[in-house]
Amino acid sequence: GIIRECGGKMHMEERSFDSAFTDFYEAFKNYDEAGNARRIICLKYLVLANMLSLSEINPFDSPEAKPYANNPEIVAMTNLVSAYSRKDIHEFEIIINSNKTTIMGDPFIQEHIQELVSKFRTQVLLKLIKPYSKISLPFISEQLNIPAEELEPLLVTLILDRKVVGYIDQVTQMLDLQVQDEGEEKNIAIQNWSHSLRELTDAIMVKMH
Repeated sequence: GIIRECGGKMHMEERSFDSAFTDFYEAFKNYDEAGNARRIICLKYLVLANMLSLSEINPFDSPEAKPYANNPEIVAMTNLVSAYSRKDIHEFEIIINSNKTTIMGDPFIQEHIQELVSKFRTQVLLKLIKPYSKISLPFISEQLNIPAEELEPLLVTLILDRKVVGYIDQVTQMLDLQVQDEGEEKNIAIQNWSHSLRELTDAIMVKMH
């Protein structure tokens, strides 16, 4: 169990989340068969790796993990998986913030939780904007539960990575998702990035003064 757990942690550092999940799952099963209390910790880790891999499979559907779904040490992770499957970012963040001991109390989970929130927020964002040709930035901020100054860099990154095809209209505060010419797309993305960089620089200068 110890070897597979260490392997899982190594894969997490390498951001190989599918491999991490496999190792943590095997470690959990080994600990469980041996009656080792560390099975609970490894169950938390495999749930974390499962969500970071953006898997749609509920880890608590497995016969080995299912009996622990309502364990007091695990129930917060169970609820987290439920919010994750519903793409409910508000509930997701509430669960994390209200379970400081069972979730954030573990340094290994704490190390990866911000990336999980970021990846989950991106998934919710992509689902949210999908039906629209234009959508208000304040509306997106409200739905994602983040301030405007965090939303714009996120959108710019997604545009540059071509996960979002569109551009930010600074005047109307709208995200325009109408298909652009590829050259124009890149120019707009660079302009969006430059604008975000200027805003960040201004904010830093204000704090310095």
